[in-house]
Amino acid sequence: MKLLQNAQRLVGVVHLYTLTKPVLINVLTRCFNKEIDIDDLQLWANVIESRDDINCAEHEGVIYALSNSEQMGELTHQKLAQLLKLLQQ
Repeated sequence: MKLLQNAQRLVGVVHLYTLTKPVLINVLTRCFNKEIDIDDLQLWANVIESRDDINCAEHEGVIYALSNSEQMGELTHQKLAQLLKLLQQ
């Protein structure tokens, strides 16, 4: 981990924010409860994925799945429930 952090500093990548599991679970739960629209969730994931100053490495697979419905299939409330179950284990 230290080596990765040093390499990132050398190339100028500085993470100002790290996406944590509780935040990700909160966002997915709010979408599951229909407080956030699925389209907005996908847009949020696209923004997270594209930002160099946000560290989402720990949840890269989830963010990829949320932001790439063309490759991963349509995002549904059933899929959200599955993601939440996996994250809460």
